[in-house]
Amino acid sequence: MATISIPLYPGVTAGIDSFEVGTAFAGAMTAVSELIDALDSLKDKILSAEAAVDLDESWSDADNSEQREEIKESSLSLAYDKLDDLLAEVGRIDSAVAELISERKDDFYDEYDYLKPDCEKSDWELFWDDVDGFFDYLGDWLAENWASLVCVIVTIVVAAVVICICIVTFGAGAVALAALIGMAVGLAGQLISDVITWAVTGEWQGTWQGYLGAALGGALGGVLTLAGFPNLAIGVEAGVSTFFTGHLSNITGGEHQTFGRILFDTGLSVGFAYAFSFLDGKFEFTKKLGDFLGGKFNALTRLTGTHSYSADYSRVLTRLRNGTARNFTSKTVRNGLFGNMFDGIIQTGVQGIGSGIDYWVDKGSKYFFHFDIWDNSFTDAVGLSD
Repeated sequence: MATISIPLYPGVTAGIDSFEVGTAFAGAMTAVSELIDALDSLKDKILSAEAAVDLDESWSDADNSEQREEIKESSLSLAYDKLDDLLAEVGRIDSAVAELISERKDDFYDEYDYLKPDCEKSDWELFWDDVDGFFDYLGDWLAENWASLVCVIVTIVVAAVVICICIVTFGAGAVALAALIGMAVGLAGQLISDVITWAVTGEWQGTWQGYLGAALGGALGGVLTLAGFPNLAIGVEAGVSTFFTGHLSNITGGEHQTFGRILFDTGLSVGFAYAFSFLDGKFEFTKKLGDFLGGKFNALTRLTGTHSYSADYSRVLTRLRNGTARNFTSKTVRNGLFGNMFDGIIQTGVQGIGSGIDYWVDKGSKYFFHFDIWDNSFTDAVGLSD
């Protein structure tokens, strides 16, 4: 329904609905008709009193008033008719303008669809916007993380292939024992290392990606030990754990590291594992610790020696590998857990302390020198920068 605005005084207008205008005109016409009838009645009364009183002037006034009201009634009737025409024309123009605006708006949004606000879109358009947004995000994510995604997939595939070959060769039971023992020891070692790092730094550094990497590396190390490659297992366990953890963190929203940083950390982990294995073999750190604890506590006498937990577990793995044994007992699981956990306890502790020291060195270098080797930036503390 069209609305007519009437200026009352500068700056203020009154809006009148077309329906209200029509009603007002109709009421005015009725009132004028009633006034004419009243004037006719008045004229009759004047005529009846004309014989006694000279009312020429009153008669003239009444007659003039009647004529004015008749003219007013005629004008109001004409205005009412014109109002209908005006409202019809306003409605036609309003519809035409609305149609033109809608058409041009649609043409504009067809050409510049990215400018169309959500309030103008249908449910179907909003749905496809969400689909397009998802694929845009997926494309950006793949562009940023494709290398890490490939590395994670390749690592999993290689691990699966190695495990499947060992299952075919040594049986599912033997592989399950070695893999589960290695996984459990890897998780325990990661936890111990994180606790030590937390004690040094005061901040918890452990992540679920780190534990998953430790589990995968431990499982592979255990299977390779079963296959008769214990020296290879040392490097694989350390390398896979670090490599897989770094790339998994990249694709799951954890700490983002460059490919070069992950390779460096992987090489460092493998190098440390072999270096510690060499030094432990030469200086017998683990054996001396086991002898010391065994001398203090009778319950720990099997930490070292020919009948230690680790030695008994290794003999069972050898039998399973050679086919001279097909089954194992719960004692084998116990021996594997206790023996492998103790064999790696010193290495795990050193790694935890090393991670804590690395944390403080990294934090100190950034604080004093604003230096981070991995983003190729160096700005000294006094602001000697571009």
